[in-house]
Amino acid sequence: MINDYIKSSALELGFAGVYMLRLAKLEDWRVHALTLGTDHGMPYDISIKYPDAFAVAMLVWAYSPFETSERISPYYIASNASYHAAKKLEASLKQSGFSVERAFVPARALALANGLGHQGKNGLMSIAPYGTRIVLETLIINQPCEFSVISDTNNIYNINYIHKKEEINGIYEEAACPSGCTACINACPMGAISQNGLDVKRCMRYIMENGYTDEVRKKQATFLGCEACQNVCPKNSRLTRQKPSEAIKRAFDIKRLLDGDTKAAREIVGRNITGNGRLTMEAIAFAARDGMYEGEIRACLNSPFEQVRQAAGWAISEYFDKLLQR
Repeated sequence: MINDYIKSSALELGFAGVYMLRLAKLEDWRVHALTLGTDHGMPYDISIKYPDAFAVAMLVWAYSPFETSERISPYYIASNASYHAAKKLEASLKQSGFSVERAFVPARALALANGLGHQGKNGLMSIAPYGTRIVLETLIINQPCEFSVISDTNNIYNINYIHKKEEINGIYEEAACPSGCTACINACPMGAISQNGLDVKRCMRYIMENGYTDEVRKKQATFLGCEACQNVCPKNSRLTRQKPSEAIKRAFDIKRLLDGDTKAAREIVGRNITGNGRLTMEAIAFAARDGMYEGEIRACLNSPFEQVRQAAGWAISEYFDKLLQR
């Protein structure tokens, strides 16, 4: 009963797929994370962290990519939407008497341990038919349920698959990266990907989480992150590109963000990752590289946010004062 309820409720809230995964001791993930220094405190043995857990419900939120010319990342819009949808699902399940709780677990590692999906050279996991354009949410299930039937040998899984408000019984295969493919390696602006995989500390998104650098300011192509490897990945070639709505475009208007009006944009992508003037700081880099809004950028030198003032000083020195000296 709980399986059917979760699937139908998740579908109504906008999720594309639901997988009931077995618990796992993710020792390989723990060793890898500790080596990289990116553990983030997530448990490697979920059964110890959550002693009453029977399974983990993995909720997949699929989204469409935007045109490559857009500076707005659809990932963070999807991530914010999936976060709120997962909270609503948890509340609905509890109200109906089911024993569940939201969890912060290494979702990708758990999925791979269950034979679900494939991790590419860029470190991102793909699940057919959505490619890497997914957001994962997890719920701990503290009562018996049916596990999804997933092969742990060929990454072929036979499940009740939910997509576009239809439940399809079928077999889906998520193959490894195509033989000889170097698309993400060639596209990465930071040189973070090689045949050996991702050097996460060179990844632009990782660097952004720990402080911006001049290199990032010059190479960043989308707000809040980087889409380069996903834009060229052949696993995403089946996906139809969309244009952001007019409301989203207005929210991320460069001049609007330079003026400090970030409320609408923060509501779209989430407030937790956009504090301390982050969107204004990034808008400064885009505007400076375009040679626009010098006056607005100079006004940002008086911002209450230190990182905005630093970005403005960098932009003026790098792009505007240098032009005057030529």
